[in-house]
Amino acid sequence: MRKFPLWVLLFALTAGCSVKNVSTPELPAYHEIMTGLFKSAQEARFRALNLKVGKTRCPEELKEAGFDPDAPNVMALLGSEIRQYLEKAKEASTNQTARKDAEKPEQKTSLQENSTSFIYPIKRITISKDQFFFHTQDIFEHGVDGIYVVICKDRIVDYHDFYGRAVVDEPRKREQIGGSITDYIKTLFPFLVP
Repeated sequence: MRKFPLWVLLFALTAGCSVKNVSTPELPAYHEIMTGLFKSAQEARFRALNLKVGKTRCPEELKEAGFDPDAPNVMALLGSEIRQYLEKAKEASTNQTARKDAEKPEQKTSLQENSTSFIYPIKRITISKDQFFFHTQDIFEHGVDGIYVVICKDRIVDYHDFYGRAVVDEPRKREQIGGSITDYIKTLFPFLVP
């Protein structure tokens, strides 16, 4: 009987495999967090009751209203920069809600040079996914992923709203050839790992 090198055997095992999930241990979770003031869209909307369109002065009274422009991760954009920012977010997103949101400010306010937009990120996502897979990886996202935008014109609040996904509860699949085969092989043959 002819002996094959170990790498040939491993390649044969993995190359033609079309198994959906070779092993489905508990999905390991990791977190994506980028938030300054708010942990949820609901919290931001509740605080936004303090913002009075046409009355609240920017940036002086934003902090009093619960929208500190100096808080971590807050961005200030001048004039039409908000349009470019939301356009990039729209292009990057496959989510329908986020794509529609990018069109809102232009419908509600005129973005002139005398306007300043404050972006308050609210991203608290827990992502769980298959640790070992060949062609299809199950992914589950949970949390909130969005921004609260306050647009000031002539140093007065002109418009404000939440954009993005207030409640993320999204199972999805990612297909990729190969996947985490190296990790899987390490579990099969731990003696090969130095």
